[in-house]
Amino acid sequence: MRKEIDGIAFREDSRGALMPESSMKPQDILKDDLVETAAAKIIAMKEAMKELNEEIRQDIRAYIDLIGDKYNVKLRGQKGNITLTSFDGKTRIVIGISESLYLDENVIAAKELIDEYLEDEIRDASVDIKQLVTSAFRVKQGSLDVRSILRLKTLSIDDGRWKKAMDIIADSIVVRNSKTCLRLYKQNKEGIMEYVPLDFAVIA
Repeated sequence: MRKEIDGIAFREDSRGALMPESSMKPQDILKDDLVETAAAKIIAMKEAMKELNEEIRQDIRAYIDLIGDKYNVKLRGQKGNITLTSFDGKTRIVIGISESLYLDENVIAAKELIDEYLEDEIRDASVDIKQLVTSAFRVKQGSLDVRSILRLKTLSIDDGRWKKAMDIIADSIVVRNSKTCLRLYKQNKEGIMEYVPLDFAVIA
């Protein structure tokens, strides 16, 4: 960061100390200017994208309200995706709700019931089920993989303990936060709808 004091130009180093530009290498000054200028442009674009995102979402909300007015129905919002497609079918805008989930301490009881079931049915239970359960409850980066555990609910197992465990898992789900995402898709030359990324990491 560049500062000027009594007509003398300084740069702040990583320790917060001010160093006169006159004692710095020209290459370091050039690099500092490059990084700060690029960062300022990116931050400005981020703010512009936030404004654009809100503007588009307001336009879509207004359109949804028009649908409600047309049928004299008060729309209270939707849990899930809203997809709007252009008349030619080549452009699609999707508003999706992304939720961050975790399982509270009650899931421990579910794991105990599942273990009891597997121990009693050790000879009859398939190897695939055992591996699936073991993998589902594996701790990753200090927490359980919620999606893997929820996949256990898709198994059709007619056992009271298993069914009770699945009910406990359902009761253990807690939504940490919910985020609305706006996504744009365009049809490519092959007629396939492609996501239009707005991330520097994936923009070619």
